[in-house]
Amino acid sequence: MVRNISKQLISLTKEAFFDYVLPAIKDKYSASLDKFFVNITSSVAYGVADKHSDIDVFILFREHKDYLKFHEKFDKIIKAIKFPEKFEGMCDKGMRFEFESLKKSDVLDFYRTQSYETWMNQTEWLLCWLVNSVTIYDPKDYITSFKKKIKFFDGDVLKSKVNMSFILLLKYQKILSKIDPLNEHYLADFYFFKVAKQLMNLAYWSAKKYTPHTKWQYFMLQFIGSYGPALYYDLDLILATDNPNRLKIIGKWTAQFGRYWFNHKILDKEIYNFYINEYKFNTENSSNKNIILFKNYGEVIKNKGNIFSSLNSLGKFSNFFLNEETNIVYLGKYDYDAIMRIQDKYVGLDTGKISSKIQTKRINYLHFIIWRKIRVINGALKRNNRFNQAWYANQAVEHIIEMSFRLKKQKLPLEFIQLSSLKSSGYFPQIYPLLIKSFKLDTPNKIEILWKCFFILQKYIKKNKILSQFQIGNPLEIQFDIEYWKYENLRL
Repeated sequence: MVRNISKQLISLTKEAFFDYVLPAIKDKYSASLDKFFVNITSSVAYGVADKHSDIDVFILFREHKDYLKFHEKFDKIIKAIKFPEKFEGMCDKGMRFEFESLKKSDVLDFYRTQSYETWMNQTEWLLCWLVNSVTIYDPKDYITSFKKKIKFFDGDVLKSKVNMSFILLLKYQKILSKIDPLNEHYLADFYFFKVAKQLMNLAYWSAKKYTPHTKWQYFMLQFIGSYGPALYYDLDLILATDNPNRLKIIGKWTAQFGRYWFNHKILDKEIYNFYINEYKFNTENSSNKNIILFKNYGEVIKNKGNIFSSLNSLGKFSNFFLNEETNIVYLGKYDYDAIMRIQDKYVGLDTGKISSKIQTKRINYLHFIIWRKIRVINGALKRNNRFNQAWYANQAVEHIIEMSFRLKKQKLPLEFIQLSSLKSSGYFPQIYPLLIKSFKLDTPNKIEILWKCFFILQKYIKKNKILSQFQIGNPLEIQFDIEYWKYENLRL
């Protein structure tokens, strides 16, 4: 039934494009017809669309100059088309075409040069989004030939990714072992989902699949390779924060993936031997308060002793960070892209060096992303997807806390003290008790609480004229300005 819905939506989209959109573009801008291609992406392309799905259709320009020249003109033409009713009612948003360029979508470097560096820096879900799209128009064979060239991570890239992911998996479950899930619900979920993300990564890669957008990563897991279905079941099983078998099941999967990747000569021998022989879940809090930063994979390999020492000494309030968590390599370049990627709560950036314009754009991003993620929770509720309901609720809470600090021109504290810092700061005093209350509620009531928090912050933004009325009232329109898709999953 699900795949039938995807097929129906693909068929309708082709009809709408070739019968209405393409002739309208050809009539006015015939010279542009070989400068773009058209992809259907996301759930429809993955074959898992349902009655709650939107259809994501992208007109993509290979050259950014052509995107700048034509996308507004195309948009005006398409908005003037009176589609038959069958197209307007085909999904929640109706028939919508969105515009991108390879540069703007964050895949241009990879499209041009597939070096080790571009493989490691490429946002994986965007690569999955492009490679697994359904292409319905490609007169110059731009994307079709690209898909044929892309197979999977080569040996060095896969080795780097697996080893980094395994180290993070050990780190997050070690921290999780220090947390009381009954009294620290938010923090317990925060690190459980970080563990789950690394386990899902390892499951997808074992099947030689790129990981999709996080909204689909858990659901699609049930169709992925030999490990996916069982991991899908276990992650759902241990969602309850008071589940006494949570760490035991996580440990089982860590051991399973450790053996798998070591036997396939991907997981580094020293890292695997350390995990087998030395790694301990010490329940005593560590006295080590130092923060150690590892900037890249090469540094991890050269400094295994520091990594092993950091893993063993992890306590609830001690930590170390890999570049995937901090993006510290961006330090010193204070444009919007850099400030969105840098984990300034970790590296102690001097926010005085960041222009007010960039900070305002970041507030705009947070305003949008809270709105978006609460909507994703509602979609997960309709689909009875318990995992995404809880995962996105946890993300929304962190964004609400961050927005509370950002609006007061303060940096987001480390996750261990985020909630307590919000309480002691006195910022938006209505929000803290609402968040605490939300942890004990079912999803419909939790959504209501999150919206209340969002509107408290929005009221402050309106009162202080931090964003324009248009930015506040038109989230779907401003998403292209803030380029949220590049940044929404960097912290997971």
